[in-house]
Amino acid sequence: MDDVKVLIVDDSNVSRSAMKAGLRRIKGRRIRVTGVARQGKEALFLMKNGSPDLVLLDLNMPEMDGVTCLEEMLKIDPDVAVIVVSEMAESDEGDRCRELGAMAVLSKAKLTVDRLAEAIESVLPKIMAARLKK
Repeated sequence: MDDVKVLIVDDSNVSRSAMKAGLRRIKGRRIRVTGVARQGKEALFLMKNGSPDLVLLDLNMPEMDGVTCLEEMLKIDPDVAVIVVSEMAESDEGDRCRELGAMAVLSKAKLTVDRLAEAIESVLPKIMAARLKK
């Protein structure tokens, strides 16, 4: 499988850096961060121009919340795999993301490299199927 292209969407500099560092530590997969966005509108621009395989998405962001951003992302590319990584993972917003089609909803407070790797492994079949459609 080619590199998994990842878009990270989070308004927190610390969280974005931690996710990038965590992705580098995942063994056995070629993962390439192809875009980083601080808010939803920027993420949608990158979605339209970068075709990521996977989006790591926060919910609590300025200008556009993560739920709205997820809805708009899925309009751009219904086959993109989305993993929500947020402090709000166990809220109504997290449940709504699952209903919309997020493949996993992870709590930032409980996030480990192993848990992130496990979530990415779980979405690989969707990523491979989406690539076959294109």
